Amino acid sequence: MPRAVDTNVLVRILVDDGTEQADRARQRFVTEEVFVPSSVLLETEWVLRSHLGLDRKALNDLLTAVARAPAMQLENRTQMLQAIDAHRRGPDFADAIHLFAATSCDGIYSFDALFRRKAAKLNAPLSVLFP
Repeated sequence: MPRAVDTNVLVRILVDDGTEQADRARQRFVTEEVFVPSSVLLETEWVLRSHLGLDRKALNDLLTAVARAPAMQLENRTQMLQAIDAHRRGPDFADAIHLFAATSCDGIYSFDALFRRKAAKLNAPLSVLFP
């Protein structure tokens, strides 16, 4: 059975800062299967973007690598891959996750006009509606 990983561990693996913590974190990914919750992927994107200044392409490349890594069990892998692809084409990563997590719904309400416009351009599986 895998062990779950927290954001600070995943970020250490993705951004090798040369610390002993980064080495220890990387060793876990080499020797064990790990579970990555959707919330950890969301936080990881935020840390990499807001604190380390990664651009959208670099973020998507890293997130895709995480989502496709064989040793990683990703919560809702299909939805996360869809969200990463959608983020590549427009909406914020958090909005893309909301959009693909709600595919069993008839729509998603949002006051965010930019989210509604970007989701419409994606031909998303549901509409973002003004409440």
